[in-house]
This record gives sequence, C-alpha cells and structure tokens, in this order.
Amino acid sequence: MNLHERRSPLTFHFQCEDDLGIQKPDALSTEQGGEDAQHLSKLERFIRHGAEAIVDRVYPVHERAREIALHFGEWGKKISDANGRRVRLCSKKDKLKTHLEAAFGQRFQWVEVYRAIEKLAEFAHGSPLQCKRGRQGEGKYVLELRMSDGRGPSFARGDGE
Repeated sequence: MNLHERRSPLTFHFQCEDDLGIQKPDALSTEQGGEDAQHLSKLERFIRHGAEAIVDRVYPVHERAREIALHFGEWGKKISDANGRRVRLCSKKDKLKTHLEAAFGQRFQWVEVYRAIEKLAEFAHGSPLQCKRGRQGEGKYVLELRMSDGRGPSFARGDGE
C-alpha cells in the first residue's frame, strides 16, 4: 500500500483500522461480556467500543478523544525516514482543532482539544502511542505512533506486536 494514496473517507477509515492494527469489532462489546475484553488493551477497547467500555461516565472529552483516535491515520502525517516509519499528529501543525470542529459541527477552545489529547494519552498508557510536548510550530502536543515490523502501526499493548 502506498502511504500517500488517496481514498474515499469510508475506505480510508477501514484501511486506517488495518494500518493501526485494529480490525472491525466482531465480538460483543466488553460490557456485554465480550470475549475480547481480556485480550484488548484499554486503548483498543476505547477505540472499538467507545468510552462506555472503559469509564463509568462518558463526557464530551471522551468523545473528542475517540474521534482523534479514529481519525489518527487520516489527520496525522505518515513519515518514513532514518528514524523508522511512524504516524505523527501535531495539535497545531496538523490543524487538529479544525478537524475536530468539522467532525462535531461546533467550535472548540484549544483547552478542549488539549484535554482530549491528554485523555487519549491517558488511555494509551503502556501502548506504542506516545504523547510528547510539541516543538515550535507543531503545537502544544504531538501524538506519535511507531509502526512495527512492516505490519503497520498498532495500538496494541507493548511494542506494537
């Protein structure tokens, strides 16, 4: 697959799931006793089943964080260089606020965007998805997901295997 290939949004969404190591859910959701609950990381459950699968109360910040995760590969930049293959999403440089506003059909303050990134980083703890402080021009935060073994990036536990 060519990393710069253009696709329709629907096709891209499913391809992004494959690129990120997540397949469409074919099991019951975790609150229904789905078998996948014991095999998926917190972040994977969040992406597949929504915030209600990992928190008691769902707030708008959870919905914004999930939207970022679902569109990570589309909104971020795919990079392949001497440091390896990865997907980076910069809060300012990649116009994350604009993307979220378009997705939700409403305006957000930067603090709401930052809280969503922080929430996603909290759920990603222990996964290959890293949240770093951005450099000048990138914005406050940069989310980065390193690709593993040519298989593509993975939100799975550990080193992406």
